[in-house]
Amino acid sequence: MSTNRVQVTIYQQEYTLKGEAPEERIRRLASLVDSRMWDLAQRYPRATAQQLAILAALHFAEELEKLSQEHERALGLLEKAWARQEEAGKGKEPEP
Repeated sequence: MSTNRVQVTIYQQEYTLKGEAPEERIRRLASLVDSRMWDLAQRYPRATAQQLAILAALHFAEELEKLSQEHERALGLLEKAWARQEEAGKGKEPEP
């Protein structure tokens, strides 16, 4: 797999990012970080760029944790549904 080098701007700072992801994805992720930092800068006008980056990282971590919990709950519901379906299927003759 090839490594892409992508020039992006995050919170008025230029970065060259390298990764195996497609260039469009790298740009989209950088744009999400940039946008989150600008949103936080509106709420915390005296925060430094480093503080805003840490706040953005914490916000993304919180979102990731919530999504992971939702994913685990959904898997649990699927497992229960599969177990009920298996239980309901016991004792039936297999169809030809």
